Amino acid sequence: MRLKRRYKLFKVNSTDIHFDPVWFIPFGITAYALSYYSTFLLKMNFPSAKLIILGIIASFSFFFFGTLHELAHIVIGEKYGLSMKRITLFMGRMDSHMSGTPQNWWQEFSTALFGSLINFLLVFIFVHIKEMFIALGISLSPEFSLLLDYFILINIIIGIFNIMIPVLPLDGGRIMRSVLWGLSKNYIFATRFTLRFNNILGIMLAAFGIIMGEYFYVLGFVGVFILYQSRREQKKLHKYGET
Repeated sequence: MRLKRRYKLFKVNSTDIHFDPVWFIPFGITAYALSYYSTFLLKMNFPSAKLIILGIIASFSFFFFGTLHELAHIVIGEKYGLSMKRITLFMGRMDSHMSGTPQNWWQEFSTALFGSLINFLLVFIFVHIKEMFIALGISLSPEFSLLLDYFILINIIIGIFNIMIPVLPLDGGRIMRSVLWGLSKNYIFATRFTLRFNNILGIMLAAFGIIMGEYFYVLGFVGVFILYQSRREQKKLHKYGET
């Protein structure tokens, strides 16, 4: 009997939210990493069971805030006639599938940027929630305070990671392409230039990871991932009749 690769969770407007069972791998790793962060970096002396529960809640929140990030793209994209076919919780990311192409550089720029703006807005909200409790003289339990710190950290990571790495199809790559598109007035040129940059960056990271070894192997995997994503984007470009 063949296992299903994706399971539909729910639907937002015309977008299906899917779940891939492989998601449990990064979910567990994230939960463990956050528990480690609490124990060894923050020196929180919680019982092991409580740390596991807090790690699981934080891990769920990581993917929840990531899904909100993608849904923010949908809100802006639909205003421009773009539609998100589905969002799949897969491995360490939310794999989104958008149909249609922005008609100008500003549509792509604003659509790509809006996701991270939502994460930064959530950071602002959670920081001010903590400050509000302090101003009112309300003492927060260590568990609740830790969860708020998790939420702040997670949204900072999601927001910065997506816009600071100029790799397609991440938001940073789309922002880079949109700026080049606006300057050159040529979508194909902007895409090809961004993909060339992606390939150079991917090869450099992969080579660096292999040469340095040990803890730097992760950079090698990142480089391979960038090259794989670049190849996928190149195939998309060919669908527009370009070779």
